[in-house]
Amino acid sequence: MKALLGEGAAFAARQAAVLFALAAGLAAATAVPPSTHFAPLVVIGAAALALAVIAWLLPWDRFDARWPLVLTVPALCLLAAAIWAHRGVAGSTAPFFMLLFAWVGLHFSMRAVLVLALPAAVTYLAPADRRAGAGTVIRRRPPRSGSPSARSRGQEPVVHQAQDGSPTACWETAHNRSRAAAS
Repeated sequence: MKALLGEGAAFAARQAAVLFALAAGLAAATAVPPSTHFAPLVVIGAAALALAVIAWLLPWDRFDARWPLVLTVPALCLLAAAIWAHRGVAGSTAPFFMLLFAWVGLHFSMRAVLVLALPAAVTYLAPADRRAGAGTVIRRRPPRSGSPSARSRGQEPVVHQAQDGSPTACWETAHNRSRAAAS
């Protein structure tokens, strides 16, 4: 086992390479062609596979023992891209955040884990803006033809968030708004 994975920095880097390869495999398994996530997940999987090869082949024994920590930067970038590809839903990447911290905790000091906490939190939360529909243009649906105007019936356009995270416009009466605010 020592001959295959090495020891010290090489051992840590090759474990990271295995995690990158696992991420590439899972990205390939979840990239189903009719999905809107297909193209981003293919790119993420290819990048993870390339990082796995690079992490495995670099001569880590020539570097300082802490150099494999550099692999956390592309790992966090891949995680942010995966969250973005899943429209801000970070739940699918949560196990990889745990694996990343377990890997850092196994091979490096507690200080490295603490330093990683802030960039990991930003990576986890930043793509969540996509969930709120940031930058999406909302179009108001016109009232049906042949009926009185919706505004004349006391309704106002309101934007709600659909289950898939995309905003949808609808008409709501003042009575419904006050009832929803009370609950």
